[in-house]
Amino acid sequence: MGDRVDVSTLSRPVDLVTRLARSVALRPRTFAVEADDAALTYEALERLSNQLAHRLRERLTACARGQPRVGVSLRRGATELVALLATLKVGAAYVPLDPSHPPERLRLVLEDAAPDVMIVDPRSPLFEPGAAVIALDDLPSIGSEHPVTPLHVGVHADAIAYVMFTSGSTGRPKGVEVTRAALANFLGSMTHTPGLSPEDRLLAVTTTAFDIAGLELYLPLCVGATVIIADTQTTRDPRRLRQRLERGDVTVMQATPATWRMLLDAGWRGGERPLR
Repeated sequence: MGDRVDVSTLSRPVDLVTRLARSVALRPRTFAVEADDAALTYEALERLSNQLAHRLRERLTACARGQPRVGVSLRRGATELVALLATLKVGAAYVPLDPSHPPERLRLVLEDAAPDVMIVDPRSPLFEPGAAVIALDDLPSIGSEHPVTPLHVGVHADAIAYVMFTSGSTGRPKGVEVTRAALANFLGSMTHTPGLSPEDRLLAVTTTAFDIAGLELYLPLCVGATVIIADTQTTRDPRRLRQRLERGDVTVMQATPATWRMLLDAGWRGGERPLR
């Protein structure tokens, strides 16, 4: 048998919120996210997510559950990313609810997840005004009255980062809990292999209700790069997606084999600046 590894000597993966704070300190005026609804520098992303985290904490004060859950149902864009980060910063777990999904699926997910607070677009069919709902249709609606300073919330590595629901193709969708340590370990590994540099610009095309979206949204933030969030129409139309890639400012994209096949069928051939 080989030598045993003393696990107590292994370094723990660095939490996403900590990695983001490092990127903010190193590259405050670099664009962290670009989307149709907003383009935010790292310092702006930090400020807005902190403000929403403070607002969210006010809504969670009466929560009796050990770790609260926050349902997030927003259109693709910078506002949605701010909501996800704010949930992590307050120590809660988020449950992504894609507003474009069938209403029956959303109903089943809500029944099982039972979120303590919802962050929703007021135009969403899930929007029901109440104390446990934060209506958020754009970034200014977060509210400037909330502090921009970080929350100091102690969160255990085994705490849940998010709850992802299966497709339900073989029955009722089932929730899978992903811990903060698992997310941190995954992002740390991907930072090294295949790797990402601060100069990269990653095009995010996956719904937040599908697990691989975590890499697309968060890996750029871990290294000080830029995530470009494609709108829903672009993610569904291979011709529009091809046109977006052919602008030449995207260096990385992750997608399912079906999406790559649709791109090729739409005539995409890689361009002069090949993707990594």
